[in-house]
Amino acid sequence: MIELENIVNVRDLGGYKTSDGKLTKHKIFYRSGNTDKSSKNDIKKLVEIYNVKTVIDLRSVEEINESPDKFSEISQVNYINIPIEYSECLEEFKSTDRGLVVLYDYILKEKKQVLKTIFETIANADSGSILFHCTLGRDRTSMIAMLLLGLAGVSKKDIIENYTVTYDLIKNLDIIKRDLVFYGKRKTLTLPEYIESAMNLIETNYKTFENYLLGCNISKENLRKIKNKFVN
Repeated sequence: MIELENIVNVRDLGGYKTSDGKLTKHKIFYRSGNTDKSSKNDIKKLVEIYNVKTVIDLRSVEEINESPDKFSEISQVNYINIPIEYSECLEEFKSTDRGLVVLYDYILKEKKQVLKTIFETIANADSGSILFHCTLGRDRTSMIAMLLLGLAGVSKKDIIENYTVTYDLIKNLDIIKRDLVFYGKRKTLTLPEYIESAMNLIETNYKTFENYLLGCNISKENLRKIKNKFVN
């Protein structure tokens, strides 16, 4: 966990043991909540101390218009918007207590072309760290974190833990308090069963995370580049 003034849920994906006994590298990938309220100190810390050179914003154009990303104004950072849109599944999301399972299933099945663009961008980014975020750093961000950790060979247990801690880091945000009223608690919690369902979908249909990403038409070469960046 990285403590910043105005950005919540900022975490380094480094330090996880992989299936072949290696470790994921620190200062390569960061996940976070929205950076629209980043202070000057936040930006300075992320750029100068944590070496962030690329920011991938997973939010929609509408979300960005309402709360522009401060990193889009920083010349030292390559800011890229690659939206993961999910409006088509909102009605089903609202109709069930398992709304986040519905959302993650939708992203993995229907957004393969977008995931391809995201992973190609990661593979070919300039040297330096990559920060990716959505609004809360919970759903779209968690799908990218899960796929990166899974590709690296991190255990299911650690991927689940990386996901489930999210709620504790965002539960005091006004938007979570609002969502509790509109959607109910089960649509705001980050329960193990939600991320397990996503991993089971991949395992059942593709056996491995790498096979799933190949199924998104991401080349073996780009996956190799990502693993080389990420794993010691």
